[in-house]
Amino acid sequence: MSVSKARLQSVVRLSRTVPYSKTMVRSFHVSCAVKNSGNVPTPRNKSFFSRALEMAEVTSSLSMLGAVALFQSLRRLNNSSPKGKSGVPKKNIVVLGSGWGAVAAIKNLDPSLYNITLVSPRDHFLFTPMLPSCTVGTLRLPSITEPIVALFKGKIDPSNIHQAECTAIDTSAKKVTIRGTTEANEGKEAVIPYDTLVFAIGAGNQTFGIQGVRDHGCFLKEAGDAKKVFNRIFEILEQVRFNKDLSPEERARLLHITVVGGGPTGMEFAAEMQDFIDNDVKDMFPELQKDIHVTLIEAAPGVLPMFTKSLITYTENLFKNLNIKIMTKTVVKDVNEKNLIVQKTNPDGSKAMQEIPYGMLVWAAGITARPLTRTLMSSIPEQSGARKGLIVDEFFRVKGVPEMYAVGDCAFSGLPATAQVANQQGAWLAKNLNVEGKKFALHERIQALEKQLGEKEAPSQVAGLKQQVEQLKLEPFKYHHQGALAYVGDEKAIADLKLPFMKKMLPLQGIVGHTFWRLAYLNELISARSQFMVLIDWLKTRLFGRYDAKV
Repeated sequence: MSVSKARLQSVVRLSRTVPYSKTMVRSFHVSCAVKNSGNVPTPRNKSFFSRALEMAEVTSSLSMLGAVALFQSLRRLNNSSPKGKSGVPKKNIVVLGSGWGAVAAIKNLDPSLYNITLVSPRDHFLFTPMLPSCTVGTLRLPSITEPIVALFKGKIDPSNIHQAECTAIDTSAKKVTIRGTTEANEGKEAVIPYDTLVFAIGAGNQTFGIQGVRDHGCFLKEAGDAKKVFNRIFEILEQVRFNKDLSPEERARLLHITVVGGGPTGMEFAAEMQDFIDNDVKDMFPELQKDIHVTLIEAAPGVLPMFTKSLITYTENLFKNLNIKIMTKTVVKDVNEKNLIVQKTNPDGSKAMQEIPYGMLVWAAGITARPLTRTLMSSIPEQSGARKGLIVDEFFRVKGVPEMYAVGDCAFSGLPATAQVANQQGAWLAKNLNVEGKKFALHERIQALEKQLGEKEAPSQVAGLKQQVEQLKLEPFKYHHQGALAYVGDEKAIADLKLPFMKKMLPLQGIVGHTFWRLAYLNELISARSQFMVLIDWLKTRLFGRYDAKV
């Protein structure tokens, strides 16, 4: 995987423009096909010499990537350091959430214009595109999480960061009610007033009303979800190894990993799981490797609809070679402790019910509005037509509520529910809020001068300030799609890139796609600490496998 300096610089320049789907995945080295699906290489055992050579190449490459990532992070830290302006009146802004939209907004808000308060049930930011890698130990959760207090040090007073859930919003009185979620303050309520409210609480998991999904399945949305999946995998493997009284049918059921959802999250988890089976189960549980298998279920006719056809075909062929079964046109109707009840559409159009035994169910079948969002949609008359999220205008103003804005998955904008979209929305909103903050500060200064100088002398003094106010304009949001990335297993990835000078998407696959995937996500990780830790995790997994991840 040696890369020339010029070529690395070229890839890095491209990586700065790359997006990240909210649920895209995580780690690879990839084969060099850029267009057609072609021949998909079959995984093979490697000699000790080959592995040693790869280790040396990986170490060299990751060292270069680490230097690039560290430089990028230090540059961002330098550019984002707050510059206070004494004496400027500030408005109180409350931000609900700590996901992509909320964090992007806070990072770009001018702290000299606003007193910022953050409310979130979790005390960290989670880099969701890499979450599937944590389910099998490729990465560790601390590597892709960033403590909120550390992330906004110097920008938000720690006393204004509340680990709590917002339970109610009084839009008339401009107050939010919060309830603590930590052991120390669990259940305790408080009321926080605001001048401006940023609603960025994200969305929940879509289960289509199937109660068994929550009772028996695992999701992939929060850090705790990855822990649950990881523990369940080892629980199954150890149960099958040590319980010799299991019937052949029960043993086969336990060793069947099912994934529901053919989007990036579901596909990437299936890929990571198969990597774990091929590379680590064979050493830790060799007697089980040939029997444990993965099935992915999708209701639509195909998987990964956001990618170009050639990349979809490549992924389907790769999954077939890796022994990952894909079942499309299959709708889950019910879930019990041991089986999925599905309705399968046959090639002739007929439908048939089928029972699928499973040992672990990972549910990645989309998102739905959270209860607080639904409450607002039903209680605000202007939101009567809302279905997927709060209706907002091109400035993210919530329809029917003054001084309230919504970004990310909790807002309906007609755009995909991805991290890329939420990140751009949050940054754009902050830019407009900074304009509003400057206008507010100028108005305060104008009023103070008029009061101090009187009506006769004030006009000449405030004319320049009023001109400044007139020049401050809000800009409607413009989304710039930069492409999509996904890890598809066996150290391979796919990427659809949107480059400024090209009308069509540029598809990458294999090793090239994997290298680009890693560079892009390293660049987007939110801190130098996370970049360094992810590099170390990749290197450890490459050299020593995932054995120590369970410790």
